[in-house]
Amino acid sequence: MESGYACFCGNDPDYRRHGEAASTECNHVCFGDHTQPCGGDGRVIIFDTRVGACGGNYTQPSAVVYSPDFPDNYGTGRVCYWTIQVPGASVILFNFTFFDIVDQTDMVELLDGHSNQVVARFDGRHPPRETINVTADFVILYFYSDRTNQAQGFAVHYQALKGPGRRTGEEDMMDEEEEEEDVGGTVEPRTRV
Repeated sequence: MESGYACFCGNDPDYRRHGEAASTECNHVCFGDHTQPCGGDGRVIIFDTRVGACGGNYTQPSAVVYSPDFPDNYGTGRVCYWTIQVPGASVILFNFTFFDIVDQTDMVELLDGHSNQVVARFDGRHPPRETINVTADFVILYFYSDRTNQAQGFAVHYQALKGPGRRTGEEDMMDEEEEEEDVGGTVEPRTRV
């Protein structure tokens, strides 16, 4: 991002061609938000636009979790865990809005956070086909990639619900019609294979 009234975009070859400037040349504040840096005269601050991290802890009632390096391909040999723990939730709904896993050895699992039992497992041959309802307030999302293949990964939106039909937050996430629809079967924990 460049300081001033214009916005310029670039890519890795642009960066390699021009190189890195001293940080003192890139410390002007943004005109729109004086608390944020926006580069300098003829200088651009470069931000990494990948949103996926390898692991994390979520406590908010609703969020989206991305695979490592998303939207770029995930790397080989990745083992990642995300904890989703929403106190007071009776059910957590998981909706995979994007799923691109290459083969059976790369996988995504949902585990009951209290017992570590596998609730659901997905891979390239067995992708998620509907919303998964986990009857727990604590779920672990596990991702594993082998050493040979890569793909874009996944994006999963979760929403925690309290009691019968009461939401823990973000009331506008589902309207009344969606709440009455069948969003998939409740998945009970099963033993790990």
